[in-house]
Amino acid sequence: MRLYIVRHGETDYNRARIMQGYQEIPLNDRGIAQATQLALRLRALGIQRIVSSDLRRAVMTGCIIASHTGAPIEYEPGLRERNPGDLVEQPYDDEPRFFTDKVYVPPGGESIAAFFARVKAAFEKIVENAKSPDECIAVVTHGLVCHAFVLQFLGETREEAVSSRNASVTAVEYQRGVWCIEHLDCIEHLAPGDGPDESARPGG
Repeated sequence: MRLYIVRHGETDYNRARIMQGYQEIPLNDRGIAQATQLALRLRALGIQRIVSSDLRRAVMTGCIIASHTGAPIEYEPGLRERNPGDLVEQPYDDEPRFFTDKVYVPPGGESIAAFFARVKAAFEKIVENAKSPDECIAVVTHGLVCHAFVLQFLGETREEAVSSRNASVTAVEYQRGVWCIEHLDCIEHLAPGDGPDESARPGG
């Protein structure tokens, strides 16, 4: 089985480095262009099914992929971004603990332990619901979910694994209970003018 784990295209909140949490923020014009180029790459890779977070920015990205690949799309709330609770709409730089402190729980939000458990369960569900052992699936999700997957299943600790850039692809294979990485946080499909704004990292 092969998964192409993708982060949604850019939103205005990403560009402004503001936490969007569960808010239904749409892709901006750059994000739509990014998602379109991402879809063209995935079309060439033979995507058979799309599993997406049900938040609007991921839904928009997934629907653009579906329109170019013809693959059916389904929604999995377990793939939502980590819930920042009362920190929503706060600048990233004002709340560094949310990204760096493993024991910090934001008021009204989600602990890292709970978030990681949710993400693990969501990916295990994707594997369990596979239509065939060699199915090719696009998973449309969020930056911190990509991070959580890489840390839990691949043990990757390089700096670039801390987050995924908008419209990036992380390709992994699942064989006999083991995840193997092919490439991480790849954006080679994006035109130079549509590449993600590095200031939009790390989450969302």
